[in-house]
Amino acid sequence: DLTVAKGGQASLRRVLRAYSIYDVDVGYCQGMNFIAAMFITYVSEEEAFWLLVAIMKDSPCRMRGLFGEGMSEAHQVLFVAQKLITQFLPRLSRHFAAENVDITMFATQWLLTMYSSHFPFDI
Repeated sequence: DLTVAKGGQASLRRVLRAYSIYDVDVGYCQGMNFIAAMFITYVSEEEAFWLLVAIMKDSPCRMRGLFGEGMSEAHQVLFVAQKLITQFLPRLSRHFAAENVDITMFATQWLLTMYSSHFPFDI
């Protein structure tokens, strides 16, 4: 039973399930688990839920649109990032092009997990 199960995975499931019920338009999207897990590492389950709600809808993060249907806001952010790399790091941009590396190959995960998928938790 999800409501009485103990441990980190059970807490994570409860937080993500609660969020999917709270925001039915977005529901659950892969990537949210990294963010929620990072919160659960440092705060209570309830606080982790409310932190997830806050970063999804409040400034400065407003991540809700990144996880919406079609992930259109994520595509917009990645498009802008690509243009910035081209403008300010032209050598890197040319190297990426020569190696057939698209920004979505590495930056999507960073964006959708707020870098928490690569966050050193021992800080």
